[in-house]
Amino acid sequence: LAQAVWLTGLRLNLLVCAIPLSEASVRMMPTTDPAAAIREIADKLEEKIKESGLDACEQFVGTLDNIKEQAKAGPGDLMSKVQYAIESLKGQVQAAIDDPTSLAPGGAALAACASWYGTQVIEKLKALMAEIVALFEKIVEVIENMTGPFKNLGETMEDAMVGIKNTMKGLTMLPNNVMALSNKVKGPEDLADVDTGSMRKDLDTSGVDGPLSSLEGLQGSMGSTIDSVKEGIDSLSRFVTNAPEKIKDSFAVPTPLCCITSCAMANAPPAMLSMMEQVEQLRSFDLEPVVRLLQDMHDKLANIDIALVKDPMKKFAEMAGEQVDALEKVAAAAKMAGGLENTADMMKAGKGGCGCFGKA
Repeated sequence: LAQAVWLTGLRLNLLVCAIPLSEASVRMMPTTDPAAAIREIADKLEEKIKESGLDACEQFVGTLDNIKEQAKAGPGDLMSKVQYAIESLKGQVQAAIDDPTSLAPGGAALAACASWYGTQVIEKLKALMAEIVALFEKIVEVIENMTGPFKNLGETMEDAMVGIKNTMKGLTMLPNNVMALSNKVKGPEDLADVDTGSMRKDLDTSGVDGPLSSLEGLQGSMGSTIDSVKEGIDSLSRFVTNAPEKIKDSFAVPTPLCCITSCAMANAPPAMLSMMEQVEQLRSFDLEPVVRLLQDMHDKLANIDIALVKDPMKKFAEMAGEQVDALEKVAAAAKMAGGLENTADMMKAGKGGCGCFGKA
């Protein structure tokens, strides 16, 4: 009877003690170096950047940066200088109209009829003033037409670049972040708090949808501005071409004393000379660079294809997601291996199981 009871207890002990693994079985389980596994994942992520075409997106972002800086700088103060020069000429002509006595040439040729001569000059200067006012209004219109688009373009590009760059940074930095993790891992316990959640957050590309859509809305936005600037340049060009002769004609001595014009012009009044100098200053302004700037921005915006950046981003995010899955499995395996090693150590110290076999 005693033997039967002992055998029954032995069977129960066998069932209970089958749960903890023996030290030998734990030590025989194959283990993988978690740091090496993570480095392999980092290398694969680097390969996926090229495979997805994400590395080529940097050129696209560079183009956007260039447009943003061009919009920020705009045409500089060139157009304001042109406006000021026209306004100065306008002031000179108005001052001459307001003071007829300043219009007579030097010398005695017209001294006796200075008042008559001044009245004749004023009538012609009034016609010239009408042209100057029209030119001034045209340049002001051009400046206003440029200010709005440049401001809108600059603000839109600035906001868009923030969203695009933040997403790009999260994606392209992932291989480096994983490699840095591998350098910190010395054992399974170092993987206890691996933050794959932040990695998956970096793989969320939905943040670029709005910025990229706003860029599409800019295409063609500079067309009307270019036309306006070209019209302004044409107006300025015609004026500076014709104005010198019109100024000279305004100060020419009218009939019946036209025969002394050459003599009078040899001692041209200061008002005439200052007007001629101001026209030459206007002639010196080269507005073609402004047109080229606008055309360059227009062409770049027209050629923006958001698929060139959106598709590689999404493709890499999908590929990288698989590698983050693999990282989570490595972390889980390392944690399990660490737990099994602890169990083996406990058994070696006589702390594993119930110790019934030793007692038997």
